[in-house]
Amino acid sequence: MSKNIVKISTLQGSFEILIRNFWEVLSAIYYRYLPGKIRNMVSQKGETIYSRIVRTFFLISQIRLDLYRIEGITRGGESKLISLYIGEEETLPFFYSMAYKETPKINKMGRIFFWNIFRKIKLNSPSVDLALVLTNKFFIRFLINRGYFIIPKWVTQKLDISKPLEEVWSNLSKNEKESLRKTKARIRKHGYSYEVSHNMETLEYFYHKIYMPFTLERHGELSELASLSYMRRAFRRGGLLMVKEADAYVAGLLFIIARGETFHVFRWGVASGEEHLKSGVGGFLYYFSIMWAKQQGYKEVDFGGSRAFMDDGVFRYKKKWGAEVSENSWLPSTFGLKLFKFNDGVRDFLSINPFIFVKGGDLRGLVLVSQKDLLTQEQLERLFQIYCVPGLKDLTVISSAGFAEDAQNQVTEKPEEKVRLVHWEADSSMVNCLNQMMSKG
Repeated sequence: MSKNIVKISTLQGSFEILIRNFWEVLSAIYYRYLPGKIRNMVSQKGETIYSRIVRTFFLISQIRLDLYRIEGITRGGESKLISLYIGEEETLPFFYSMAYKETPKINKMGRIFFWNIFRKIKLNSPSVDLALVLTNKFFIRFLINRGYFIIPKWVTQKLDISKPLEEVWSNLSKNEKESLRKTKARIRKHGYSYEVSHNMETLEYFYHKIYMPFTLERHGELSELASLSYMRRAFRRGGLLMVKEADAYVAGLLFIIARGETFHVFRWGVASGEEHLKSGVGGFLYYFSIMWAKQQGYKEVDFGGSRAFMDDGVFRYKKKWGAEVSENSWLPSTFGLKLFKFNDGVRDFLSINPFIFVKGGDLRGLVLVSQKDLLTQEQLERLFQIYCVPGLKDLTVISSAGFAEDAQNQVTEKPEEKVRLVHWEADSSMVNCLNQMMSKG
């Protein structure tokens, strides 16, 4: 792998170290020396101050960004895709892993100030197919004014459990209800159970024996491991839910209780071994968490962050529990996507990466279907089931072949489904159509 990918920029790395050390000192004072009542009084204010510090330093670090030119074969086909990526190096592997079949040719073109980004992109636009910019939300208006799709770096998925669970489960699709039934059946058949722990030794066991091996094996170079000290701070605001097979821990979930009413999934993992994953232990964690949170009287389960790409495995798994998607307002960064061509490479990229974007303050979805035949009503309904996620205002469906009459009639007859149909054409008019979706209100 290129040295440019694995190294951390000096400026941004220094800010991260400074913030981390500063927060470690404050945490030591907070947890070791302040009485419990005082800690509770200052907790919310402290979180606000910390959030502002992080946002400020992150904003400063985004004044200069790395610029890359990437060229390779698309993951969704055999087409060539040339792209520009502007942003932090740590996120570069995520981008090229979802866009390219193999590690592409990556050329680092240097670092540029944010106010020079668009001039640099314009100079390169005739020779590239798309550009992806990762930057602070403070600069989002510059992206919107230039017709970029605003794609959150992370979204949050939450489940409302203030109602009886029978009512919550009734809103699931047929397939989701069947998945829930199988989860309950496997738990009964194999005798799985759970316990909630507030023991620090259990946390350390979870961190070293479950969380770290699971995360590294699952995500490899894309892993974003939390430190043990970071986990300890979170642990003090919640606890651990551990799934057991007989007397052995086979999975665990670190949670935080927010505002006294939200059960927030912070980190989780499954013990090493294919048999545990195949038996559905990950699903047991979610099921037991929902049941325990409901028993404790909490109103909401926050499943945590997911990528804003709707075919992402984590996103789809959380969706099957009926979770509603919302923008993660705490995180300060966002993607901006600009299309310059609508050739086979861009078509492949969009077809394998249906995404959520922000427009007018609302979350919306975009899906491209690449096939030779007209998209039928039956196929359109299937897309509704998969991609009409609770929390999205509408869904744009692009078809490379067009739409059958029955599919068009369905959208006309059911305007409440809020679906826009777009026929793909492999020329600049398609690019203009998509870019206008962002530039207009």
